[in-house]
Amino acid sequence: MFSQSIERVKHSGIESAFSQFLVKPGLIEQEYSRLYQQARRQREKADYVDEATIDEVIAQQVLADAERFVDRIKQFLNEIGAL
Repeated sequence: MFSQSIERVKHSGIESAFSQFLVKPGLIEQEYSRLYQQARRQREKADYVDEATIDEVIAQQVLADAERFVDRIKQFLNEIGAL
């Protein structure tokens, strides 16, 4: 994780590190860990499940959640002087 000098290669490792180093210490709210997990699951479903379909409502919700996630991470990085 950039702000903590922690590196992970896999998405699951990033998800775990996000929780361990940002959510558990209270730097980022738990809600954002859940948003990341849900977005990753939807992306994996779209990429790897044969004939997977994601309807427009779900896609719009994932996009809105991703925008909230990015906004919160930008806020955090500004707070710690990384941006």
